[in-house]
Amino acid sequence: MDCIGDCCDGFSLSDSIEDACASDPEHAEQIRWMLIRRPLYTDGSPRYTCRFWNKGTKRCMAYELRPNFCREYPSEDPCKLCGMTPEV
Repeated sequence: MDCIGDCCDGFSLSDSIEDACASDPEHAEQIRWMLIRRPLYTDGSPRYTCRFWNKGTKRCMAYELRPNFCREYPSEDPCKLCGMTPEV
């Protein structure tokens, strides 16, 4: 099954942006730059999309350079959106 990238189109973070940066210092500047705020979820939680997400191709434009929280998603196995398993 191929990833359809729904998780890249709209997602929340389990921690703050700064916590995500602190847990992956090698990619901290990239994380800050790649996240784009979107309208809040109905429960009021922050919602983001990724600057590298190409909606037309449904592919990441920086796949080889993506930060750890992208590589490790989904934390559950398999992804509830597309069935993929995390790259470890």
